[in-house]
Amino acid sequence: MIRPLYNWPDVLIPRRAIIVAPSNTVNGLISLNGYENNIPISGARNQMMMEFGMRPSSMGNIFAWLCNQARGALFSVPVWNSPQLATNATIAANELTYGNGIDFSNDLPFSSGYGFKYIPTVDLYADALAGDVTIQVDVSRHPNTLDYGNVIEIGRSVHHIDDIQTVGDISTLTIRPQLRRNYTVADDSKVSLRPHIIGEIKDPQALTSLFDPAHNFQPGSVTLNEVIDERLL
Repeated sequence: MIRPLYNWPDVLIPRRAIIVAPSNTVNGLISLNGYENNIPISGARNQMMMEFGMRPSSMGNIFAWLCNQARGALFSVPVWNSPQLATNATIAANELTYGNGIDFSNDLPFSSGYGFKYIPTVDLYADALAGDVTIQVDVSRHPNTLDYGNVIEIGRSVHHIDDIQTVGDISTLTIRPQLRRNYTVADDSKVSLRPHIIGEIKDPQALTSLFDPAHNFQPGSVTLNEVIDERLL
C-alpha cells in the first residue's frame, strides 16, 4: 500500500532548518510503499532537521493533524529559513514582491487569491548520468550567487554543493549525494534554488516533546529522513 504524501503545513514553518547528508553511505531505504531495509544507499541519504518557535492555540488543530499523520505518512517540505539557501538582492526582492505568488498573464491570480509560486532557478547546461557527482549549470540568470554549502534541487532530488568552479556563465558543481538517475537538458532544464525534501519524520513523538497545554504551544524539533523511490526522483 502506497503511503500518503502531504505538503508540510505552511503555518508550521520552522524558525530554522538545515539539511545534512551525514556520510558516504547510510543504511536503510525508505520508499513510497513504506518498504525499509538495511541495504546501504550509495552516496548518502539526506536528513532535514527543523526547530520551531511558539505557535498560537489557533493552530492547534493543524498541529494535532500533523501529529496524527506523522507516523506512517510522508511529507514534502520546503527548505525554509536555512542558511543553505542561495540568494542575492534580486532573489530577495522577488520573494518579497511575489509573496502571494505570480499572477497569470492576464494579471489575475487563482480564485484563492494566490498565484504561481516564485522559485529562482538556474539552467542545467549538460546532460548528466546516474552516479555522477558533478553537474554543469548556466548561472547567467543569477551570477555570483551559488556557493559551496548551498543546496539545490534537480528533478525532485536535493543535493549539496561541495565545490564550485565557474568559467564565464557556466559553473561546474561537485555535489552530494551523487545523482540517482539520468538528467537531460531537454527534460530537466531547471535547477531550483529553493528545494523541497520528501521524507518521513524519524521520531514522531519528538513533535510533542515540548507540548504544554497552554494558550501557546511549541512543536518539538524533528528530523526527516529522505525518501528514496524512483517515482520521486
